[in-house]
Order: sequence, then structure tokens, then C-alpha cells
Amino acid sequence: MDMNVDGDGGPTEVIRYYELWRKIASVAGNGSYDDADWEDGRLYFRSDYSEKLRKWPEWAELGDWGAWIIAPTREGYICVLSSLKHERETQRDEDIRVMFSNFADAGKYIIMRIGDSIRTDLRLKSLFVKWDDRGLDSRILIAPASRDAIDFLNKESPTLDEGFAEKHLKSYTLENDPSSYGFALPSEQPRMEVLALSFEELTAALLDGMPESITSKVPRWRN
Repeated sequence: MDMNVDGDGGPTEVIRYYELWRKIASVAGNGSYDDADWEDGRLYFRSDYSEKLRKWPEWAELGDWGAWIIAPTREGYICVLSSLKHERETQRDEDIRVMFSNFADAGKYIIMRIGDSIRTDLRLKSLFVKWDDRGLDSRILIAPASRDAIDFLNKESPTLDEGFAEKHLKSYTLENDPSSYGFALPSEQPRMEVLALSFEELTAALLDGMPESITSKVPRWRN
């Protein structure tokens, strides 16, 4: 597989748009997102982390902070993980939400999740709901996932019911750019719309309908 990690639309662009949405989240009262942070070859987007870590070093292991993680793998998949520590649990859970061929698409997925959380808090219709109602862009082709992708997900997600990935995992490929594709289970299908969008198009869609107190600041935050 030809995985795009360092080329156009790689980590630098992902972090640039994440910084914009950190600022928007702060003004919207949607929580505190930390600086993007590389650790062991994975890119972390943590929330509710750095301030408490300074006060309590054990927060890194024992705290109930959350994170989105972009994790390139030796098998060639660029996975998006959700990391959470649930109340009264001793171990953190890291779940694969989606897998992509391009770093940029993994980044757009995370931006969409952050932006949609803000939209929901502002009582705006989420992009997930809009895209679920409308259906995926016709340029996104859907097919059963490859055997390699199924085997990888089963290996990395041992809590999946036996046969679930074989039955439900699908591949999503951008028709005019076959190098841009991903794999997802049905619950994530609407979010695979990010394959058909640029960062700018996604940003415009997420900002649509937001109050002027936020949108008026976006040009300055971009600089």
C-alpha cells in the first residue's frame, strides 16, 4: 500500500487545522484541547491533560483524560484511535475507530469529530446527522473490505465479536483518487464523507451556522 504520511496534506497540515479548532473549542466552551504531541511515532490530540499533569504527574497514567490518536502502523494502515479511561476502570481503552490510507484523511476525521462536538454543544445540526440523512458523496465507492484489513482489525480489536468484521467492515474509496481510501464499520460510515472534502471544505461545513462571535475571529486565528 502507498500510504501518505509525509507528503502534501501530512502531519503539518493536520496540526495547522487542529490548532484552529483548538481555538474555536476554547471560545465555544467545548473543553481544553492540548498541543498536538508526537509520542512513540503516534500523533496525540489530548483534551483535559496538560494543566492537570503539571499538578499531578500520575495524571498521565491514572487520569480520565481523552485523546484522539493518529497511529501509522507497520502494516501500512493509518489508524484513528480513541483513548479513554472510564470511571472506576484501572486501564485505558484504545479503540480503532477508522483506518485510512492517507494521514490527511485521518486528520480530517479528527477535525470533524472535534468540530461536530462543538456544533452539538451550540445546538446546531451535526455533520454526522446531515451526512447520514443525505448519504455519502456519490464519488465515494463502497465495497467489502479486503481480507488483510479484516485480519488486521480482528488482531487489533480482540473484543469484536467473531465474524463481525468479516460481515460489516467496508472499504471506502474516492473514485477520482484511488489512493485515498479507508475502512470503517457501519456506525462510522457517514464520517467517511471526509474522503471527498478538502480541509477548507470541511472547515466551511463545520463553521456553517456558528455564531458571529466565533466566525468573526477565524481569519485572525488562521494567522
